[in-house]
Amino acid sequence: MKIDLSGKTAIVTGSTAGIGLAIAKGLAAADARVVVNGRTEAAVAKAVGELAGTASSAGVEGFAGDLGSAAGCERMVRAYPRCDVLVNNLGIYGLRDFFETPDDEWARYFEVNVMSGVRLSRAYLPGMMERRWGRVIFISSESSLNIPADMIHYGMTKTAMLAISRGLAKRASGTGVTVNAILPGPTLTDGVVEMLKDQIAATGRPLEEVAAGFVIANRPSSIIRRPASVEEIANMVVYAACPRPRRRRVPRCASMAASSIRSRDPAHDLAHRRGARRLRRAFDPCRGTKRLCRILRPTGELGPSLYRERRRRGPSRARSHDARGDRRLQQGQLRRRHFSAGKEAAQQRIHAAEAVSFPPTVC
Repeated sequence: MKIDLSGKTAIVTGSTAGIGLAIAKGLAAADARVVVNGRTEAAVAKAVGELAGTASSAGVEGFAGDLGSAAGCERMVRAYPRCDVLVNNLGIYGLRDFFETPDDEWARYFEVNVMSGVRLSRAYLPGMMERRWGRVIFISSESSLNIPADMIHYGMTKTAMLAISRGLAKRASGTGVTVNAILPGPTLTDGVVEMLKDQIAATGRPLEEVAAGFVIANRPSSIIRRPASVEEIANMVVYAACPRPRRRRVPRCASMAASSIRSRDPAHDLAHRRGARRLRRAFDPCRGTKRLCRILRPTGELGPSLYRERRRRGPSRARSHDARGDRRLQQGQLRRRHFSAGKEAAQQRIHAAEAVSFPPTVC
């Protein structure tokens, strides 16, 4: 699937490594102009050089700044006043017990993980809505729903991302701008590799096996039973950022010609009518009742009254069906068809039908 984002400017926050760098690569491969962000000039220059081989003619640019602060977001907006695809990927995480997490740590996580996306979305969304096209994507986490006991402060920020993205999606409805949140599970990033380094050295097993064991032990509900790769997350982001495909319109003259040809074909019209008639019979809720009435007609019990109750289509229609049923009864067709099993089987059917109560229904 070829996704074309040529002419679009994409800003990916926190994109010098890990998931953010993979997202920047995917957007650059889709011919978008990509702005890479990091806190240091060295990290940004390294990421831009790594993306130079995969970037299109639109190019890759870098912005060094701390977007976890209001001043850093203001500098970003001044440097790049237009944005078509905003990926709020910036985030920090770390293991810490709830009772040992001070207030300033909660505030720091909220400023970096949540307020960075709030400030940039508030700055770039009005321009997207005015141009009637734009994409805002929050990189949340499965920890937003499955809160880890040892990272409650981190899970809180990811849950906040879900609330913000949902609210902004409603706020931008009908403008051509979409707002989504992507919830990756455990992903094999540089940070995860660093976290598993001691376990790899102790067991001597390869990274893939140790990472899969970590997922099975800590995320037993995982379906893939392994950590996701950064490329898999990036592919989902690029797909969410792709433009809506244009519908192919059939020329008006072609549709008129086809309709005129069909109207001049009596065989086609007859087949269509017969097919529609068979379809109505197949989904007729009263079909079983009609057969039951045919079974009960020869005894004179419940036949005409039940038939008229379940198939009320007007007095003339009911009389015509009654007359037709009488003719078939005179010819002996129904008696040979339904009572070939003998008198005892017929009486069993009658008793079973009398035990069934049919609610009054107009079909």
